[in-house]
Amino acid sequence: MANYPCLLQPAQIECFNVIHHKKRANIEPVDLSVITVCLNSAPTIEKTIESIISQKGVSIEYIVIDGGSTDGTISILSKYFHVIDLLVQEPDLGVFDAMNKGIQLSTGPYIMLLNSDDRLLPNTFERYIALTKDFPEAIIHGPIIAVSERESTTWGLYPGLTPDIPEFNHPSWLVPASIYRKYGGYRSDLRVSGDFEIFLRFWFAGLTFKSVGEACVVFSCDGLSSGFKGYAEDLAICFRYLNYINAVRVVLRWYSKKTVKFLMQRILGFFGPRKEVF
Repeated sequence: MANYPCLLQPAQIECFNVIHHKKRANIEPVDLSVITVCLNSAPTIEKTIESIISQKGVSIEYIVIDGGSTDGTISILSKYFHVIDLLVQEPDLGVFDAMNKGIQLSTGPYIMLLNSDDRLLPNTFERYIALTKDFPEAIIHGPIIAVSERESTTWGLYPGLTPDIPEFNHPSWLVPASIYRKYGGYRSDLRVSGDFEIFLRFWFAGLTFKSVGEACVVFSCDGLSSGFKGYAEDLAICFRYLNYINAVRVVLRWYSKKTVKFLMQRILGFFGPRKEVF
């Protein structure tokens, strides 16, 4: 039986190796918490932080969980201590374990997990918070612009995983903190596909997903979940939650596309410089 981390109670800050903790002069509650998990993210994390700073009209708690970077990431983060509320640096069991730490330490009513190589588009949080007024218990999300070394495309404007299950676009999620407390966090035993598992867990629990309808996040496709790394985990998750036909359909859909793309790049020599989109 899978173990879903229980996040019923916020964690005590004293239980973590805190590098930086900004004391807020204003004790007014924040609108949302943003959590960035990183490990040796020096080439990309500054753009991530700048995209958070650019958000207007919302009060943000920003938490960074670093797994032990040695490449200058901490030096970059130190330039933004006026923005970062909490920086924890310590070993973890993987990206999903680090996400759970951030969730436990957060105090906002809504939580967004923004990867250290992803960026928010302008006015994303303003649109999200506006939608929470009408759907306070929903998971808010939207299409994402997926960027790889050679191309970009928009995810979330196409048919879902199955006729009954939408695309989940995890990098765009804004989740009520109460959902994590009630339904548990990310499975730390999964190395790549913890976001897929938690989506299906939330979906089959009957939770509501509401889209803002327009792209809100620029997502790097060259990260942990790229390629075929999560094949075995995806397959096991599909067969846990879906019937046989839908499980096979989802896996074939995902990995047939990846296989065709891989062969095009290798056999046809489909190489070239990265296309800068933003």
